[in-house]
Amino acid sequence: MSKRYITLFLAIILVPLLFSFCSRKVRYNSTNDLTLNAKDFISKVRYLISKDEKKQFHSLINDQERNDFIENFWKKRDPDPATDENEFKDEYYKRIEEANHLFKGDASPGWLTDRGRIYILLGPPDMRRFRPGEINSLGSTKSGYQMPHEIWYYGFYPIVFIDQLENGSFVLTPLSSEHLATILRTSVGLKPMIAKGGKIPLDFNARADFGEKGQVNLHVKVPYKNMLFQEDPKNKNRFTTDLTLHTIVFDSHKKKLQELSNDYPLSLTEEELKTRDDFVMDSTLTLTAGEYELQLILESKADDIRTKKSIKVKI
Repeated sequence: MSKRYITLFLAIILVPLLFSFCSRKVRYNSTNDLTLNAKDFISKVRYLISKDEKKQFHSLINDQERNDFIENFWKKRDPDPATDENEFKDEYYKRIEEANHLFKGDASPGWLTDRGRIYILLGPPDMRRFRPGEINSLGSTKSGYQMPHEIWYYGFYPIVFIDQLENGSFVLTPLSSEHLATILRTSVGLKPMIAKGGKIPLDFNARADFGEKGQVNLHVKVPYKNMLFQEDPKNKNRFTTDLTLHTIVFDSHKKKLQELSNDYPLSLTEEELKTRDDFVMDSTLTLTAGEYELQLILESKADDIRTKKSIKVKI
């Protein structure tokens, strides 16, 4: 099945759900006789399940009926029943895990926050910007305080989250009902619903080539849209982030031979972020003849994310 088909399938299901959940919270009335598996299911699918499905689930009287319901629930949402995998189910639960990691600073678990809900339903944004609280000038005699907020861009359309209590809990704040409706109508064409490889937004590509006398040249490429940039407090026209690349070399017996770390502080304007595609980190190692595993760990200090990949080389 093509990725484009899966994207369209997920979007058709998830986009209408996002619209309904932006105006109300789903409340789960717990039932004491449910098994842990059933309780976990009905809690996790709160962004997917319809009112009729939820009512039917709570009317079931034994575990076998509930297990059958759960199996059929996911079968109805399987974009390709001919395969063993259910891409929809796998992607949904993967995004829950990613949301818990990305938004762990909020008071609630990441997947239950407004940012987590939007992330689960629409996927990673094309761009994500954070602005701290500040006093803004509103004229010659007036001033106002702007609360900390994040802006997510799906294509050209922003979604705004405001930290109203300045306690790390960001609340979805639509600019208007028309604005939100426009985002929902256009999201199918603007945003792929499946993240590349199911990774969190700090995904990167890495390759190695060889020079003279045992030199190994590493090339690591990170899309700018995958990074979280924060507004520079000293220059409101620039956004900054800090990346660290750790390179660990193991021999064929898994013995650590060396470890290197390089810091990459970045500072760009909004226009540069929109027009540039990738940030490239190049480095060189010198190794003797043999087989090695290069473990690369990319760390973003802005949102406390670490992503790991390995490359095997033979000299």
